[in-house]
Amino acid sequence: MDIYGAGTVNDSFNIVWPITPPTPGDSMRDLAGNTDVGRWLQDDDAAALAGVEGWIAWAYDVGANRLYWDTSSGEPDRWTVVRLDRSGDWDDSGLGTTAYLAAFLGGDMPVPPAMTLWDPEVLVFEPWELG
Repeated sequence: MDIYGAGTVNDSFNIVWPITPPTPGDSMRDLAGNTDVGRWLQDDDAAALAGVEGWIAWAYDVGANRLYWDTSSGEPDRWTVVRLDRSGDWDDSGLGTTAYLAAFLGGDMPVPPAMTLWDPEVLVFEPWELG
């Protein structure tokens, strides 16, 4: 975050701010807002959200998929990335953030549907401005 900040890759994959940005209307661009939107997309369904208390949504894509950190280990270095897809299914990658991003951005993972602008051959990161 100190070097690149939050932003979008190919206008398809978005990594959010750890804090609330001061720009009105950016509720999905911070950890708390993105996590709340993920809960809202699940209609706060207790069954769909069972076992994810304390998980943090840190990224989302244009296909309404969300990436969460499974924080249950208590140790941030051991948090794994879990994807909630738009149909409500969970997929635990078993990978930490860096390994997940390397595999996804490197084309070693399937691209979720609806990411129409995604081209792993030409990755362009555009940082979001604060303020």
